[in-house]
Amino acid sequence: MEVVLALGLAAFALTFILALMSVSLNSSKASSEDTVLATMSMAAINDLRRRPFSDVPGTADVSSTAIPVEVTYPIFFDVSGVRIKDAAGEDIVESDLPNYPGAVYRCNITLLGDPDTMSPVAGSPSLRAVNLLRVTLTFEWPLQAAAPNTRVIHATIARY
Repeated sequence: MEVVLALGLAAFALTFILALMSVSLNSSKASSEDTVLATMSMAAINDLRRRPFSDVPGTADVSSTAIPVEVTYPIFFDVSGVRIKDAAGEDIVESDLPNYPGAVYRCNITLLGDPDTMSPVAGSPSLRAVNLLRVTLTFEWPLQAAAPNTRVIHATIARY
């Protein structure tokens, strides 16, 4: 009788432990995805911040009556969050993806100048300069999935 009771308690405890392991594995997967997304986000934002502000897409001076133009372009990363470039060191484009089976993440970078922070261009009163860019990073993964995971991250880049 005691053996049956002990086996029942052991089976109950084992079931509970296995259920906790499932939760732990899901948390670990989510944590590693968050780490890779943070790494890729920092890489994309730092690349934009390293450039002179006037070289960042979406920072062209606009007429005093126009609003800034939204610019969107993709960059691609492998499973560990390393940016994928071609042999010449340039970012790959969508049509290159069949040649890069290691591409797992797509980051669509959307840049939009903030019209509230624009200032007149010296010597050209009919033009206004963009001083603040609103950056939206939209990550999708895995690329081959019919319904990929999506995560959106927002940032700003300012002229200084």
